[in-house]
Amino acid sequence: PLPPELTVWMDSLGKDSVRALSVRMLIDLFTIEEDASRAAAIAADMEALTEDLLMSGAYADALTVSRALQQRASTPKSLGQDAARQALDRLGDSLAMRETVALIGDVDDEAWREIREVIETIGVTTIESMKPAIAVEADNVTTARVEPVIAAFGGKAVTRLASLVGDPRWFVQLRAAKLLGRIAAPDAVPLLQPLLRQTDPRVAREAVTALGAIQDPAAARAIQTVLRAASGEVRKAVIDALVSGRDPRVVPMLVRILEESQPLGKDHEMVLETIDALGTVGTDGAVPVLVKMARRTSFFGRRKARGLKEHSVEALARVGTPKAAAAIEEAAQKGDRMLKKIAAAKSRG
Repeated sequence: PLPPELTVWMDSLGKDSVRALSVRMLIDLFTIEEDASRAAAIAADMEALTEDLLMSGAYADALTVSRALQQRASTPKSLGQDAARQALDRLGDSLAMRETVALIGDVDDEAWREIREVIETIGVTTIESMKPAIAVEADNVTTARVEPVIAAFGGKAVTRLASLVGDPRWFVQLRAAKLLGRIAAPDAVPLLQPLLRQTDPRVAREAVTALGAIQDPAAARAIQTVLRAASGEVRKAVIDALVSGRDPRVVPMLVRILEESQPLGKDHEMVLETIDALGTVGTDGAVPVLVKMARRTSFFGRRKARGLKEHSVEALARVGTPKAAAAIEEAAQKGDRMLKKIAAAKSRG
């Protein structure tokens, strides 16, 4: 009679078992190797194995091997550290990774989870393989899965998105701007600035929105430069893009623009529109600068001073918080004559 263990023995000769054994043996060899040159050679073998595993759809095994490489690459002064890092860098932009990314929209949730973990383990170089997948006009399953992964790399991803910014297709530039805004790293400002000058309003608007999410003086200066150069409908479009989502993160930027402008001079119209924008966003963070603008006076520029006071008081009313209401009441009681009249009328109305 056949031994009862035969089924188990036969299973152990199956493709999956042999593959798992190959993975385990190669990782073990890498772990115990004490010669630097041989460790580097094993790292290259692990790179090749990972590519084969990705191409065959064995994502869980590919994750196991890539994690072993990543662990060695992140261990200071370990044997084969540089070789492991180089292997991961090559994997990120390999044909196998590009083919894997091309399938992201077709795999089930479990396979996608494994692929995502492989990407996260290999690191930021995988962005090179993911960029073609998001260089499309319409949103799809692939873009919905890939974009958050790219954004999760944070500031390290910014320079790798430069080629998307420089792409002549408007929808590619649009996706680049959205991603850079999602990352919101100061390093993204130089990439977003050229997009502000694009003739396609969709791209320019998204670039403004992205800059509004970046908490850095350079982003504020970029917006301020555009506002100063623009006029009429163009300037209004820039302001509208900043405040469309009512994101409180844009308040510090708008405040900085006001503080660095000449409200009674050449920047008067821009300042009025910026004040209106602060009223739209509506947070207490806007109150101090609105009070400051309301209290500006000018003997030779009474019309401009009145404009500042009227727009500032109106913005405070639109903010609508107790702090803003208290600021209006104080202006009605302690402001200059013009401000008292404007604030009192707003309080009554």
